[in-house]
Amino acid sequence: MSDRTTMALGIVGAVLMPLVMLGWLRAVAAAVVLFLVALILAAIAYLIGTPGPQAAERLPRSPYDAQMLALERQALDEAFRAQINQLFVGWLRDSTDQPERATRGAIKARKAYIQVMQHFELRAAEGRPP
Repeated sequence: MSDRTTMALGIVGAVLMPLVMLGWLRAVAAAVVLFLVALILAAIAYLIGTPGPQAAERLPRSPYDAQMLALERQALDEAFRAQINQLFVGWLRDSTDQPERATRGAIKARKAYIQVMQHFELRAAEGRPP
């Protein structure tokens, strides 16, 4: 390579290098700005707060409350039975990680059943309609 070619490449490199560095800096600056905007939006959302759970609509008493509660309990029993049945069907289809998978599913179903029954008892103790 001649001295002129080397010198020309050196000049081109000297001109292009700041442009490449500038592009890299722009990318970093853009990332920092996006991060700061996301942080500000998160702070605003936190300060505003999300609305809490709204109270369930309460129905007025009716002469059918006892019958509806009995139907709700029956539906809960049927749903629990169907869920446990589905766990066994899944076990028969695929025995991978069984009986641990079925056991975890049964535990979740039992917890949900207990929660709903406790809710029923609470409603009954408070004299609230379904």
